[in-house]
Amino acid sequence: MKSPLLWSVCALTYAFTMSVSAQTRSETFQLGSRTVKIPAPDGFTDVFSRLDRLTGRVLATEDPGNEALATHLPKSAIAQFETNQDRDLEFYTKVSISKDAKTVDITPEMYGRIQSSLDKDIGTLFGTGGKLRTQIGGITGKRLSELWGNETDVRIDQPLNLGVFDRGENVISSMMFLKYEMNNKKFSMLATLSFLSINQRLVFVYAYRTSPVKYVYSMSPGKKDIETLLDFTKKWTAAIVAAN
Repeated sequence: MKSPLLWSVCALTYAFTMSVSAQTRSETFQLGSRTVKIPAPDGFTDVFSRLDRLTGRVLATEDPGNEALATHLPKSAIAQFETNQDRDLEFYTKVSISKDAKTVDITPEMYGRIQSSLDKDIGTLFGTGGKLRTQIGGITGKRLSELWGNETDVRIDQPLNLGVFDRGENVISSMMFLKYEMNNKKFSMLATLSFLSINQRLVFVYAYRTSPVKYVYSMSPGKKDIETLLDFTKKWTAAIVAAN
């Protein structure tokens, strides 16, 4: 069985290709014998499955070992994406769970080991050799090529690990900055990755800020973007824990 860290990092790196849809869905999910509630962040709405094109993209890019539960967009952006599903994403989220762990009761001891694994391994999964980056980029490109009917090339450059910024009894969150290229178009992404232990289930929660890179393509995330995403993630993960 894959490690929880690898499950979540695969989902993190696949997520940059997601588009959007707009549909109100239940915030409650049945995960084996447990239920978990995933409230949308303030000002956001779950847009997971209304548009066929989005659903196809999510299925094409999701790690086969994971099951996506929700993805959210700002309510103010919904009308634009309903008009054009292929717009570049700027601010969005994703929630998923490992299929293998969907019915596994996570004990405090297990969750403590998962937190230790995040501390130790998050900075090395995309090591200098870049084997995992190359593997994920290749799989994503292949699946999107099949979905869209044209050759899609995806390259992921080495991420910058910004470290763990929130830790508690039921949450551990880290931040990463990376750049990637898809069909010769360059993007930067600032992302948070959170492992939540809620109702004895391990849930992966992600938040993303992305932008196309037109002129300067550096490994320097903006201070304001970092602060915005840190605050957003802390408030949202706290709301999820409180809802359960």
